[in-house]
Amino acid sequence: MRPVRIVRLTLALVAVLLLIWYGYAAVLRSSRNDALISAAWTGDITTVQRLLGQGADPNARHPWFERGASPLWRRERPDGYFTPLTLAARSGHTPIIQVLLEHGAGVNARGLWRRTALMEAVLGGHVDTVEALLDHGADVNARDLWGSTALTHAAFVGNARIAQVLLSRGADVKARDRRGRTALMDAAQYGVPGAVPVLLAHGVDVNVKDNRGKTALDLAREAERERYNPEKSRGGAQIVRLLRKAGAKKWTGAARRPYGRP
Repeated sequence: MRPVRIVRLTLALVAVLLLIWYGYAAVLRSSRNDALISAAWTGDITTVQRLLGQGADPNARHPWFERGASPLWRRERPDGYFTPLTLAARSGHTPIIQVLLEHGAGVNARGLWRRTALMEAVLGGHVDTVEALLDHGADVNARDLWGSTALTHAAFVGNARIAQVLLSRGADVKARDRRGRTALMDAAQYGVPGAVPVLLAHGVDVNVKDNRGKTALDLAREAERERYNPEKSRGGAQIVRLLRKAGAKKWTGAARRPYGRP
């Protein structure tokens, strides 16, 4: 066999071996990342530490949304995935969050619907997790896909304690989402009074109008008139009373054009 042929065969063999190795390494990394995401979600800190020590990516994206996603989905929602940090935050696993951040997880990285870990912690109702993320530099006024902030989500779930924490850390009580609505308006729309007194105490404008000309009082009245959701109706009525006491002007009767929410 000619020397040139031997060299070519040797190079070809090396190339095949490299492809096999790097392919295996990619699969191994993917497997570790999948396991890391699962462990962060379920609160298995021992597994999280072990996987990070073995090279798992603390900023890995959840494969359920990555695999099979269309090019259009990836273009329109480049951050539309769960990450170990956002899942741990939603579940309130504060020690795991500390470990992930120590290993380089981005505290303001985006997950599904462009929500940050702080927003997920708020929606999960985990005060200690919220405080831990803020201590590590989480952006208290970051916005999700709809322009909502962590304070908006606190109002939506009616968590007064978390709303107070966010406001004490610089949350903008006047911030508006893409519909032109404040956190107060969001609470009014869904008839969730829990955080309303806190928002009112921080000087939110009770008479500001959204993009369709509705005030918080308009939205609370609509919630109060909800026939098929007694809890929402009662909450709406309570918010109406709070708004009137805070100086809200008489209901304008703005046209009913309800907004949806994911």
